[in-house]
Amino acid sequence: MDGEIVALDQEGRARFQLLQRRINRADRSAIRKLQVEVPTYYFVFDLIACEGYDLRGVTLDERKKILKALLPEGNFVRYTSSVSSQGQEFFQLACEKGLEGIIAKDVTSTYRSQRSRQWLKIKCVQQQGFVIAGYTPPTRSRLYFGALVLGLFKNGVLTYVGRTGSGFDQSTLEQVYSELKKRAQPRSPFKSVPKGLKVKSWVTPDLVCQVKFNEWTRDGYLRAPIFLGLRPDIDPRECQREMPGEPEKVSRDLPYDFLSNLDKVFWPREGYTKRHLIGFYHQIADVLVPYLTDRPMVLERFPDGIEGESFYQKNAPDFLPDWISTVSVESDSAEKTIHYILCNDRQTLVYLANLACISQHPWSSRAHQLENPDFLIIDLDPSEGVPFSAVCKVAQKVREVLESLGLRAYPKTSGATGIHILLPLEPLYSYDDVRNFSEIVARLTVDGLEKIATLERSIEKRKNKVYVDYLQNGRGKTVVSPYCLRPRPGAPVSTPVEWTEVGSKLRAESFNLRTIFRRLDQKGDLFEGILKDRQSLHKAIENLEKI
Repeated sequence: MDGEIVALDQEGRARFQLLQRRINRADRSAIRKLQVEVPTYYFVFDLIACEGYDLRGVTLDERKKILKALLPEGNFVRYTSSVSSQGQEFFQLACEKGLEGIIAKDVTSTYRSQRSRQWLKIKCVQQQGFVIAGYTPPTRSRLYFGALVLGLFKNGVLTYVGRTGSGFDQSTLEQVYSELKKRAQPRSPFKSVPKGLKVKSWVTPDLVCQVKFNEWTRDGYLRAPIFLGLRPDIDPRECQREMPGEPEKVSRDLPYDFLSNLDKVFWPREGYTKRHLIGFYHQIADVLVPYLTDRPMVLERFPDGIEGESFYQKNAPDFLPDWISTVSVESDSAEKTIHYILCNDRQTLVYLANLACISQHPWSSRAHQLENPDFLIIDLDPSEGVPFSAVCKVAQKVREVLESLGLRAYPKTSGATGIHILLPLEPLYSYDDVRNFSEIVARLTVDGLEKIATLERSIEKRKNKVYVDYLQNGRGKTVVSPYCLRPRPGAPVSTPVEWTEVGSKLRAESFNLRTIFRRLDQKGDLFEGILKDRQSLHKAIENLEKI
């Protein structure tokens, strides 16, 4: 059999540092104690030979079937199952859970005891800048030094986080060593140094290098760090532990002179600051701005983060810079004019983030056709305690209804507990027209799903059901734009999804500040159709009359 011995942490994840406690033990009493404290498991993933038969020429799919049939059930020997589809989602989940990555195998391949394109390791590597604090002596045939001693600043103090001796060739060894010699100093720049760390020379901690690594150990050290190169452009004092996959930081050389209070914490549990908020919107602007352009914006501001007081703001503030566009709209409910902000570029988006606008709430019509929305919204809002799988079931019914009318719709997570379904339209219809049509869609959706769906607006009367809200199609009503952060723990993002994803396995919390850019790399912008797929309701109404 082919497999791997692992030790699991309390969450069921393989952890190499736990396994180290079981290695090279000779004392039997210590071994018996460790068997209880740190149990190990043999995860079997392949069968090479059985009953005298060499199975290396048999396909992986067949070998796995034989293995599963023959492997006895036991606590410490386990069959390694696999998934046959949704590889990208599987990889994303592995990274979110802090695992090393996934193995991708061709099920038609035969067994080969060497690297091949039929059996790939796909790792969830992380990387960032680290301060070089010293170096260890070279060993064997290596010249100049053995490994770089690395540190990060924490509360203004340089802290040891590990060392890296991988990733160098002869040229980089010589290049780095020439820089290290200039910075030699007799004392350690660390407040404390791990016992047993053999350092040939300490250096002035003003040189930064980029390192990729698999994960952080429980002790706060790097696992499998690999040197990538020197970073003379990074200030050593900015080298602090970063969250995996966090968006690029807003540095001082960005063309914004209005930023303030960047270190103010906005998501206390995660430690995300206003800098993370601004960095996110700076990075995602190219994808997000097309969904905001020329649409009046309702601002929801959180000056003290998601746990502080918030307020809505329609009228543009008096101090608004003159380079930000606005549109004047006569209010329906009051005899006054409201000057709405138009978010038409990256700079305006970042400016709004600096005003502590965590989410963006645009109208469903644009400034040049204010009375004619160019999309219809069905907002699925579950009562507290309703599982997300029920929301997905109702969403699929909405899709079924719309497709029966010859219409195409696009779903996204709300970033909270619901799902938004958008139907792009030609801007030919009034808000009343669109709301009336959406009410019919909502009623057809609830028909047959009365046990889990309702049109009841009152939260108290919904009775643990999903509210199919069509009233968001009124003039001036808004829902959050796609690709917006939400003021909730975990910093979730309202994220477009494929209809094939809308089911029991969909987890809205999987799309957040840390993961959204990886998803965009994998899936692209799934909401592009909202901007291009203009649809007429005339044919749909004809189909509706037939029904």
